[in-house]
Amino acid sequence: MEWDEKRVCVHLDKALSDTINLSKTLDGGFAKRSNPSKMPRHVFHNLALGGENGGDTDETALSIRYVTGHIRRYKKQKPRVHASAIKSLSP
Repeated sequence: MEWDEKRVCVHLDKALSDTINLSKTLDGGFAKRSNPSKMPRHVFHNLALGGENGGDTDETALSIRYVTGHIRRYKKQKPRVHASAIKSLSP
């Protein structure tokens, strides 16, 4: 998952699976229609099946296990500029 101030991008096996535009995402029951996805230091981990968006769940499919081995947090590093590159840009 890549998460910044504009969007959340979900990847599965290195392929982009879903993109959520945070400017269009509101939680009506949370803090008077605020956007909890814009709050720092929160991770929502949901393996829900079915529901209004997913439809009915096939009970025969529930013989498998959904397991999360780990969740890691990475912070994107700012690109480093080598000192020689700065000197070459000087007049």
